[in-house]
Amino acid sequence: MHVLTRPVATLLALFDRLADRRAVEYLERVVIQLSVLGLIAHLGLVAASQAGLLSGSLSTHIGQSFLAALYTPFSFILFFEVFLLVLALPASTTVSLGKQYEIVSLIILRSVFKDVAKFDGLSSLGSEQAAFFDVLVDMGGGVTMFLLVALFYHVSQRRPKGTILKRRAADVSERLQRFIDHKKLLALGLTGVLIVLALWSFIGWCIETWGVVMHGRAAFLDVDQVFYVDFFTTMIFVDVLVLLLSMRQNTAYRLVFRNAGFVVSTILLRFSLTLKKPYDVELALLAVTFGVAIAAIFRYWTWLSRTPAAE
Repeated sequence: MHVLTRPVATLLALFDRLADRRAVEYLERVVIQLSVLGLIAHLGLVAASQAGLLSGSLSTHIGQSFLAALYTPFSFILFFEVFLLVLALPASTTVSLGKQYEIVSLIILRSVFKDVAKFDGLSSLGSEQAAFFDVLVDMGGGVTMFLLVALFYHVSQRRPKGTILKRRAADVSERLQRFIDHKKLLALGLTGVLIVLALWSFIGWCIETWGVVMHGRAAFLDVDQVFYVDFFTTMIFVDVLVLLLSMRQNTAYRLVFRNAGFVVSTILLRFSLTLKKPYDVELALLAVTFGVAIAAIFRYWTWLSRTPAAE
């Protein structure tokens, strides 16, 4: 019988409360409200920048195009997607990796708003070919990622919404329940890391903004790399821990290879976040393509294991 100590039971109960559908829906409403407020606030700052009410360095930091304001609400949405990724960890390794793919695809799509904001109008396309090239790369990469993520879920026979564990303890074996509990504890720890990284990134952004406002310093933080690079670095080690824990469940070659391949895909995603365009998008596409191939071959291996051997 799977007996839990009081501290472990308390931590598992805490995760279950975080993963409760009502809690997730409440957080979703909060994120939507913050996204709307962030959009309005950013639009107001851009209007003040265009009216000449802000310093030159601050105007550059905020952006002088109203299209730049689209970047802000998308950042709140991305943070919520990262939270859903944490909740998906105990439910399924495959769905967890799929959520990582979704997050990177949204980061690429968010970059489109940042790239488009560099244009003054359609007349500037001819003189700003480098910026236009960035837009095309992000648009093409985003839609290709969208397709590849769908293929990944298809070949894995998983539903994208499978982020919350729905099995009851009575429906699983004792060994599987222990594995699920370990992943819940990992997910709870990852939640703490997520909060710390978010606060650290926000503090760094505030310090940078203060330097821009008070001292006219140039902005040095890359908002595309802040938070997400460190988070995906953490995810690499979390995925390795899940791989090791899964080997206590099943040491079959096909399962070990699949989970190890998923770790490689996560590593490629992590590196893609630090590269310059177009290599960042290309490596992200390679990471997802590799994951699709691993999932498809694993499904073929599963079919082989069910096929009666010839005498």
